[in-house]
Parts: sequence; structure tokens; C-alpha cells
Amino acid sequence: MYTVLSIPGVTLEVYKQDRLLTPESDGYVGKLYSGFATILAVINPDADKTIGFFRDGQDHYSQQKDWLMDPNLCPTPIMKEKQAKRREFLVGRSFDTDAKAYGVKIPLHVYHHGGQPVNMVNYPENTLSLAQYVRQNKGLTGRVHVWEVALVSQYGEFFLTVHRHYNIAACKSIRGHRYFPRLTRGHPLLERLLLDNAPEGLPLIPGEDLVPIERNQPDKSLGRYEGIVESWYTPRNMGSITTCQGSARVHWTDVPARPRLRYLQEGERVKFSDLRVPPKNPGTDFRKIRQSQFQLQVGGIEVTM
Repeated sequence: MYTVLSIPGVTLEVYKQDRLLTPESDGYVGKLYSGFATILAVINPDADKTIGFFRDGQDHYSQQKDWLMDPNLCPTPIMKEKQAKRREFLVGRSFDTDAKAYGVKIPLHVYHHGGQPVNMVNYPENTLSLAQYVRQNKGLTGRVHVWEVALVSQYGEFFLTVHRHYNIAACKSIRGHRYFPRLTRGHPLLERLLLDNAPEGLPLIPGEDLVPIERNQPDKSLGRYEGIVESWYTPRNMGSITTCQGSARVHWTDVPARPRLRYLQEGERVKFSDLRVPPKNPGTDFRKIRQSQFQLQVGGIEVTM
């Protein structure tokens, strides 16, 4: 059974309009209909330094404003107006001194499944991202945890989920430049955001000491309709498995309920009914229709261990 992960020093809340919901242990918040939902993350004063940011479908990253910040500190009238609306959502609440709050307002969409209207949310507008600069024994470790808090929908049922996307270390090149090796090529904007907000004195690992990690070749011991889960990305309700023919994408609709949320765990062994060509990822306001990076997609998943 899925259990919502906790983020050290962070209190998570989810709202339908302005009504506070109480997620069950597996994150279930019920059926939500038209309007908006809101995810709010309150950063306690004693938490490790934590920043909020957004990611859109083009892998562009932008830092969030603290919802508790005084709107008068914003440099433009438009920004002041937006910040005032964020503060308005928090009216009547009391917060500890030096606490911060980050949030995302999520539109609820309707699509048709089996001829019936079903409410849903789109990725990535369903996701609030947090980066936490990890300390140990009051000292910086040089590591950053990137968390993604998402409201996901499955056949009209909604769940609050928490996914630790990255556990990464800051490095120093021979020339003295700071960088995050796992982000440099694929996500340079996120790398820049994390470096710009890094606390003073962040420990750095010499880059020349790192050993590249290569993706394993397909496991030849797997049967034709067997696989091992490589990853599961909760905010998108999707993951990947290793098959005897290579990596294949898997969609939540092909995964059994466990007992309500449909998901897979890294390392699980599964059976599947078929391999197919992945459909194009649908377009949203955040991204265009695009071809999947995977060449294969599996259907009819059964968890065997």
C-alpha cells in the first residue's frame, strides 16, 4: 500500500477551493469536481533551507515566491497583485515567525472515459516542487533533495502524493566551477536555480572523483513477458520497466490498484500482457504534443513480487 512520504520540517496541506481536505494514509482525498485544488507546503523555521519552484512541460524551471511575503516588496504592480492574491488565501491563518509557505493552485479538468465525464488534473500543473539543502548535525552535507508534491487523479479519484525526485551532490570542477553532475546536461536551468540559492559554504565533491553510472543492458534472464521496475514517477502516474527487449514505458491504467492507488515500486518483478508502440504524449497548456522518448510500452501489468 502506498504511504505518503514526509518531508523533514515541511507541513503539507491540500484544499478544494478554500476547504481543507484530510488525506488518508495512502493520500486519498476523494472525488473532486470542477474548480480548483491547492497544495500548500509550510516550511517550519527549524527546517533545512527549502525553496519552492515550478517546472513546466518544456523543462523550464522558475522559483516560487514565498506566499507569506509582503506584496509591497514586489517590484512591479502585476507581481504585487499576484502576491496579494496568494496572501489572501492565507488570511485567518497564523504562522510561526520565519516560516515560509509555497503553494500551487491546480485547475480541475474534465475528460470523457467510457462515455462518462471524469475529473482529472494535468502534469506538470498538478505539481509543487521543493528543493531542500540537507544538513546533518547542524552542518551542510553538500546534498540536495528535490521533492515533488503532486495531486494525481485516477478514474476521478484524487490522491496527494510525495515523490523524492533527486538526491544529488554538489561538485567542483578542476577549474573551480560548482555544478550538479546529474543536472548539467539534462536540466541546466534547474542546476542554475539550485546553485543560485545554495547556502554559503556548501561542501563540494571534486568532480574528477566521480565514477559515471551507466544504464545496465537488458536482463537476459527475464522471460519474454517479464520485467523489473526501473522507476515510477508519481506526479505523472507513469514509470518504466526493464524487459528482455529494453526499457519500456508503463502507464497507470495498465497497473492494478494497490488497493486504491495504481503505482509500481522500483525493483519489483512484474509480468505483462503485451509490448506496443507508445502513443504520443497529449498536449496541454504547458506542453505541445510530442513523441515519447521510449520505443516500447507495456500493457496488462501483474505484480509478482
